[in-house]
Amino acid sequence: MCHENAFISIPLLYHDMERGFKVKYYPFDAINEKEFLGQFSKDWEWLSPDIKILPRKLQNLCKRIHIIYDIGEFIRYVIFRDRLYEELENAN
Repeated sequence: MCHENAFISIPLLYHDMERGFKVKYYPFDAINEKEFLGQFSKDWEWLSPDIKILPRKLQNLCKRIHIIYDIGEFIRYVIFRDRLYEELENAN
């Protein structure tokens, strides 16, 4: 790690295809934007317009995404999922 702090003011998507999870960072101010809130269903599914161009099977996979508003939490979540995956793989 470079130990540099940075502010990311745009959304960031991390998709680990091998481990089967997705996490997306949004700056917290996004919750004040009607366009942002309009990307989600009442069932908390992500309904980004970009999903509509994907085949149906991929559309359903992309709807299940973990949303985070803090970049430090984003990094910790990815590390957690990696370690959890490795632990479960080693247990089998």
